[in-house]
Amino acid sequence: MKQFLYVFSNMTISRKQNTICCQPYEGECSNYGDEEKSPFFISEREDYLAKETGILPGEKKYIPVETVEGIFSFGTIHFNSKFLYFLSRYSIPLYCFTHHGNFAGAFLPPKELLSGNLMILQVQRYAELRERMIIGRSLTVSALTNMRRSLVYYAGRKEMDAKPAETLKDLRRHAEDAGSVDELLGIEGTGKRLYYSMWETIFDRPFTFPARKKHPAPDPVNSLISYGNAILYAACLHEIYKTKLYPEIGFIHQPGDNRFSLALDLADVFKPVIVDRAIFSLINRKVISPEDFVCKDGSCMIGKDAKLAYITLLREKFDTPVEIRGEDKRMTYRRIIRNDCYKLAEHIETGKPFVPFTARW
Repeated sequence: MKQFLYVFSNMTISRKQNTICCQPYEGECSNYGDEEKSPFFISEREDYLAKETGILPGEKKYIPVETVEGIFSFGTIHFNSKFLYFLSRYSIPLYCFTHHGNFAGAFLPPKELLSGNLMILQVQRYAELRERMIIGRSLTVSALTNMRRSLVYYAGRKEMDAKPAETLKDLRRHAEDAGSVDELLGIEGTGKRLYYSMWETIFDRPFTFPARKKHPAPDPVNSLISYGNAILYAACLHEIYKTKLYPEIGFIHQPGDNRFSLALDLADVFKPVIVDRAIFSLINRKVISPEDFVCKDGSCMIGKDAKLAYITLLREKFDTPVEIRGEDKRMTYRRIIRNDCYKLAEHIETGKPFVPFTARW
């Protein structure tokens, strides 16, 4: 089974025969504080690397290229064009994030699965409002359903008002009858505000979360949401990349320059069950505290230890098998995202109803 490599801090990555070589960068670099003093990365395969691997100056780590599915870079990395050719040869994408955790961009080698016919059909589905709304309604209904399932799950463990969950159920019915994309966006926005309003009740610890805000995130909870959403967005982009779908053409989020609209569409379905539940676990299990964040001048950043704990938990959630509604089998969330891509491609090609993932609980 292939692994994702998560690279942090200031590091040089290069090709060494048929391996990816990681070593601390020894030149001048941007000042990112303590993170640059001890370069580290984490890997999913402990037979090659420990979960957290420190690299001393002059030391190198080698990862066999055939074991690498993709690279997520959260720090400053240095490489040359030959390394990109190497990644392209093995179809290994590179996803880059800013120091604040925002998605910065991706190097995507040429797709292994190409379909001009599907591209034309995907554009046609987007261009025809009726067809676009069929897909848009399915995505929005699933996103609202997963928000509601999270509230219902925690309502069974805490004293929570049941009305927000019922309102989300009503909004889901409204989404099924929506006549425009703007109406869908409005319904989803209303649902998110209602959903977020219950978060402080879910938290066992005194984290404040008055409202969802970004660019920049002003408090610890908003910084966790933004950071996790960026990782999920890249994960959805990766799974789309592995299929015949074209990530630039979404159905709810407007296609535009320099963004992958379809990845945004899919990410909204999975945020409540992957990112949000990871945040609840980190806070309620006392893995992190408000002291693990650096908040200054209206902006809040996640500290190194909290960041590592967060990404490790997200990685575990992506790779943990879960039961699928209506089916007698279990799949990891990574596989479920890929499966939703296959179902969407089949709908575009044949018209078979597209039903995105909804959580059982």
